[in-house]
Amino acid sequence: MENQLQVINYKEQRVLTTKQLAESYGTEPVRIQQNFSENKERFKEGIHYFIVKYGDPCYSFITNNSSVRRSQYLWTEKGCLNHAKILETDTAWNVYDVLVDTYFKYKELKQTPDFKFFSKKQRRNLTDSLKVSGEDERMHGYGYSNYTDLIYQAVFGKPASQIRKEKGLGKNANLRKFMTPEELIKAAELENKTAFMIEDGKSYYFIKGYLLNDMENAMLEEKKNQERKRLKEEKRLMIEEKDDDNDDLPF
Repeated sequence: MENQLQVINYKEQRVLTTKQLAESYGTEPVRIQQNFSENKERFKEGIHYFIVKYGDPCYSFITNNSSVRRSQYLWTEKGCLNHAKILETDTAWNVYDVLVDTYFKYKELKQTPDFKFFSKKQRRNLTDSLKVSGEDERMHGYGYSNYTDLIYQAVFGKPASQIRKEKGLGKNANLRKFMTPEELIKAAELENKTAFMIEDGKSYYFIKGYLLNDMENAMLEEKKNQERKRLKEEKRLMIEEKDDDNDDLPF
């Protein structure tokens, strides 16, 4: 069930669109809408559902149709329960049980001691590697954020800023709170690989190419970076030689 649904997180919890809920319960979206209209007293906004209006950062993410500009309803676990009660079909109840055990259970999985230890251990490996290698200092304290953004691009195919915007999150929101266990595991594995590459002396550009499967452009960037370093070193040596010549002048 979960693998067949597009995962949507909103306001720090998983939700389903009207279309997703209807398809899961074996009915039509219009039936879900009618049941809601006829039983509004059983639903409370913020508890059973959320309304996403056109212009909201995550609107296009949940509609996939720029021509539709109607407000969209997102149903929480409690909202899905109410709809199962109203439909009162075996299919709705059976599917609701599956949703609870899979789609809506992700927070429990993320909170298990073993899972939390695994995720934190990989992050610690990365931060330690950045410090010991001097990479964090070279990046003026932004080493972890720079590499984490690369990892998020590898997991989601887009930078962290874009993901936050699509999910309607603040610019400083912790994305890990909104990731599925599968996404967290993939991110942790990439953090571990990144830590090994840093310890092995691989450059930022090499690691970027590896994570994003674009080694050709990464190597071009690395070549340009090496040339910048060479020119900077030549300039430094020229300044030192000039200073030495000045020291030899008689006073």
